[in-house]
Amino acid sequence: MAYYRYGEEDYKALLSRSRYSVEISKVLFDKVTLSHNELCEAVKIKKNNLSNIVKKLAPFEILFVRKIGKNVYYSLSPKGFEFYKYFKAQEEMMVKPEARQDDQTNNQAFANQNIIYNK
Repeated sequence: MAYYRYGEEDYKALLSRSRYSVEISKVLFDKVTLSHNELCEAVKIKKNNLSNIVKKLAPFEILFVRKIGKNVYYSLSPKGFEFYKYFKAQEEMMVKPEARQDDQTNNQAFANQNIIYNK
């Protein structure tokens, strides 16, 4: 089976399926494997909502779903890791310019204070 690499259009389609897709991938990236109840608590959604979201995300194959007895466990697939890393990089790109601007503003304010105090 060939490994399919997602493009930006695929990520946008995945996001359009559920606004929780990024949040679920963040939680599973940190915790590796969670039961249905644990994932509901971590993402702060109802149990039946998580079931519906997982059904919507199934065609994208970003989650491994295992049922052991009555319990269902979720973890990220390799595609899920790629999805998370893509949005993590996008998030960092969006944060950095703001941080730089705040640093410049803080440096300028500090410089202005020094000018006032040094007069």
